[in-house]
Amino acid sequence: MSYTLIWANDTARKLRELRQRDGDAVKPFHDAINSLVRDPRPSSSVQMGGTNSYRLRTGKYRALYEISDSRVSVTVLMIGTTRSGDPRRITAPPPWTDTQLPDGMDFSSPSGS
Repeated sequence: MSYTLIWANDTARKLRELRQRDGDAVKPFHDAINSLVRDPRPSSSVQMGGTNSYRLRTGKYRALYEISDSRVSVTVLMIGTTRSGDPRRITAPPPWTDTQLPDGMDFSSPSGS
């Protein structure tokens, strides 16, 4: 069965920007995304918790996508690069600083609340 590949929001534009910036280095990543139509759960992807969302990493590039088996589709939600090619680091910093944590998060107590 072949899945339909859907590019959400501005992910297609972001891929074009990556191709302009990095040239042929993006081709393996682009090929990996395109191969999701044949195998939406490759061994190189990681399921995000108990959801239908998966992360795919190829070199310094990563994609977050969602699988809908009922609609037989794969939706690419986000693509980007990791800093310095380190797959454990993301490009964007968290939306809070060391002194300003999201509501309800307190790291001073052992329980986290």
